[in-house]
Amino acid sequence: MGTRNLTIAVMDGKTRVAQYGQWDGYPEGQGTTILEFLKSADLDLFKKKLETTAFVDDEKQEEIEKWLKKIGCENGWMNMEQSKKYQKKYPLMTRDNGGTILELIYESKDSINWINNSEEFVGDGLFCEWAYVVDMDKRTFEVYKGFNQEPLTENDRFYKFTEPGDYHPAKLLISFDLDKLPDSEVFVQMCNKRIPVEG
Repeated sequence: MGTRNLTIAVMDGKTRVAQYGQWDGYPEGQGTTILEFLKSADLDLFKKKLETTAFVDDEKQEEIEKWLKKIGCENGWMNMEQSKKYQKKYPLMTRDNGGTILELIYESKDSINWINNSEEFVGDGLFCEWAYVVDMDKRTFEVYKGFNQEPLTENDRFYKFTEPGDYHPAKLLISFDLDKLPDSEVFVQMCNKRIPVEG
């Protein structure tokens, strides 16, 4: 189901991953995908892998656009065949990855892992329905809820993305210690208990 979301990884005070996801943004979807990765991964190795990430810059974007033109893409549109070619050539850059971006980086053998920077999407409180932050400095896994009509304070992680309007950046729902992660069922229950009841 199309539930837009964001997967973020932070290390050394810098955002290393900011992956937009189009599908299954709920805790029982992308949330548990990320949770299970964190529970199974060697987190020291994951930190080394995060050092290989690089956000697409102007030069890399020009390379990508030239390649897209070469396979017949016009004005940013792709047919199914072109989309498959794109995903094969740039597997870390598809919106279909969602939380699996972390595992893809972890398993990658490349010296540089080029990825898109979609961090600003978290500021769209109406359309960014969920956000997940793996903070390797604080050693936490944080769950953020969108559709947020409560203004953030300067102490909130995403305060800098605040813009005028009825909706505000995604707000922290719950945080977990990376060394004490629950199982998936408990994780979902804990998240759902924190969701404010409407009305």
